Amino acid sequence: MRWVALSLLVLLPLGAGPGCGKAKGKAAPQLLSAAEIYAQATREMQEDDLRQAQSLLEQINYSTDDRAELEPLVRLTIADATFYQNYGVALIDARALYQDFVALYGDHPLAPYAQFQAGVCSLKQVVHPSRDQAQTHQAIGDLKVVAERWPGSRFSEAARSMLRSAERNLAEHEFMVGRFYLHRKSPAAAIARFESILDLYPHYNELDKIYYHLGQAQLAQGNDVEARIYLDKVVKDYPRGEFFDDAVKELGKVGGTIEGLDLAGGK
Repeated sequence: MRWVALSLLVLLPLGAGPGCGKAKGKAAPQLLSAAEIYAQATREMQEDDLRQAQSLLEQINYSTDDRAELEPLVRLTIADATFYQNYGVALIDARALYQDFVALYGDHPLAPYAQFQAGVCSLKQVVHPSRDQAQTHQAIGDLKVVAERWPGSRFSEAARSMLRSAERNLAEHEFMVGRFYLHRKSPAAAIARFESILDLYPHYNELDKIYYHLGQAQLAQGNDVEARIYLDKVVKDYPRGEFFDDAVKELGKVGGTIEGLDLAGGK
């Protein structure tokens, strides 16, 4: 079951009982209370009937007694029903609904969840690191708010983990652009892109790839000394990495030395 009912915290206090069922696909009878309709909607959510759940939630009329407690949960569940429809426009709409929740109920216990979900909405719209990364930047902004505004929340660690994933997207995007420039014989532009990864994303988990391509770009630029620095780092720090053998060959072209081995001389 992909949706966990947030209503479990409040259904009993609000008096929703098991005897408020309805025929599948029909609108909720008007005699049901807001809490009873909400209970029905959460059951629809659990059965993945997201549109029916949303339809039920949107017809709720609150009483004076239940508005303060129930309205935030209804708003958040509508956002969830929209989010789990999981297509482009739905994700855009869901992010707006989550952001509205945070704006209206910033002190609510579920506000950090809503802010986290806003970031997830943006990140799910990123098709591939090669594509435009505007949504990744938006997601990073949303997720940073979770960690900064609610540092003790259980969603703050999830936000930090998601931030790392988003930053990997950006680093990979920069790498692809840099490699494109390198193939187009524009080593200076490639170097700028590769160096930006080292500056902005030092925890990127494929740094040997960046060092190797920096070495290649520096060689193409005629900077043999700089090239040796990066290629030597690949060989010494990543001896079992994907780029080790290629780095050794490139070092050999510029007379590099590894632990006393003269690569140019072959001994």
